[in-house]
Amino acid sequence: MVRMLIILMLMSASQIRIIAQIRFIEGTVYDEKNNPMVDAGICEILRDNCVRTDKNGKFRIRLSPDGVSELVVSYVGYYSKSVVLQDTIKYPIKVIMQEEYSAEKGKIYKPKINAFVGFMNTNWLEGKFNYTELNPKLVQELNQLNFCADFGIEGYFRNFYGAFGYGQVSDKSKEIDSVHTNIYASKINFKIGYGLGFKNNFIIFTPYCAFDLKYYRIQTRDSKSSIPLSTYLQSNYYDIKFQQWMCTLGGDLNIRIYTKWDQSLLSSLYLSFGAGYIFKITDRPLIQSFGNELTSPGKINYQNLILQIGMKWFVQD
Repeated sequence: MVRMLIILMLMSASQIRIIAQIRFIEGTVYDEKNNPMVDAGICEILRDNCVRTDKNGKFRIRLSPDGVSELVVSYVGYYSKSVVLQDTIKYPIKVIMQEEYSAEKGKIYKPKINAFVGFMNTNWLEGKFNYTELNPKLVQELNQLNFCADFGIEGYFRNFYGAFGYGQVSDKSKEIDSVHTNIYASKINFKIGYGLGFKNNFIIFTPYCAFDLKYYRIQTRDSKSSIPLSTYLQSNYYDIKFQQWMCTLGGDLNIRIYTKWDQSLLSSLYLSFGAGYIFKITDRPLIQSFGNELTSPGKINYQNLILQIGMKWFVQD
């Protein structure tokens, strides 16, 4: 009995020593058809130490110095797989992944894109105010409001795409013909589309249809200022709002530049480029002042091309 315990202790010590000596683990990840899987994630269990497979499905991971002896292999649309490192395992490791099974559809289901996204874009759209009633210098300032910073959230569910964003142009405060004038511009947009993922979502192209509300506001005096009534009545004060509805048919091209695997969670940073064809839903904007609707033969003419560049942060399960 004592001899058996000694043998078991020596075998355990030998196993620990063998694992401790292996500082790097190499292997290849395959699907069920024996095809190499690109960008599969390999992580040490309970550690922030992860790598991805290359174009041939191969990986090389350096173990943590505390002797962790288990790896977790993950891939979107596949069951995660645990690999216990022991002296009986053959090196380099060969991992076969199994696709997830959908009980609802009774068939294999492999989603390409399921993610929530935070985005920040800068877009360019040239608009020209064609209003003879306005001061030409004011029109010139309005025509320079072409760059807009957008912020918002997007989501992909089984590749179907939706987004909501808010855009803001830098406010202007100008003295125009000795009149203090404030100019504001912003927009709200909603998008729907469909995402197409390539190379395990290394590149994602999303054609979309967007609805935008462009909003302009002109004030000839700061609304927070306190002035005498007599001065106000002589100041030619006005507060005019322009609201223009538009539609965009376009597409976003997203290229992954950074990925972090945390076992079942994937977070990625994408560089995004976009372009689209934009047209007005209403020929003329709605013009209002203090609740009154104003009429004018003027229009806001937009160039039909909109361009954008930005960053997106994907979070996937």
